[in-house]
Amino acid sequence: MGEDDYKKALEAAEKELADLEVKAEVVTQRRAQLQQTIGALKTLMNISEQEERTITDTIRIVLKATNDYIVPADVLKQVLAMGVQFSSKNAIASVVTILGRLHKDGELQRDMLGRYRWNRPSANALADRVYGVTPATEEKAREAMARKPGHAPIPPASMRKRFEKI
Repeated sequence: MGEDDYKKALEAAEKELADLEVKAEVVTQRRAQLQQTIGALKTLMNISEQEERTITDTIRIVLKATNDYIVPADVLKQVLAMGVQFSSKNAIASVVTILGRLHKDGELQRDMLGRYRWNRPSANALADRVYGVTPATEEKAREAMARKPGHAPIPPASMRKRFEKI
């Protein structure tokens, strides 16, 4: 095998890995949806859970099961539907505290309206890995675009990441 064959095999393996990561995320989300459904049905049927979940784990399931951002009050409704019992009188405060901690730990994304969603790998990150985009190649592309008339310079990755977090 020549170097070109190795390069093609590497590209194929990287593409397949990226495809599998996307499929794994879909399976993870569906699994969370089913856990949420099963928990709610067991609550309706007065069947106690064999394995007790923590409130944090139940919140993770709720957030993994949704595609969009969700407000803390809706998270609380879904957690209660799954049969979670709160020991404190102010359940929404517990949910908000846990959501804040999960966000701080990087498990969740929060938008400017105070809504949360599960932190899934972005399609751009997968595409960058598949197509070999690195800070060095990105810098070369930015310089080339800046030299062309009529093109605005592309902000560096560090700037884009800062705006994605907002």
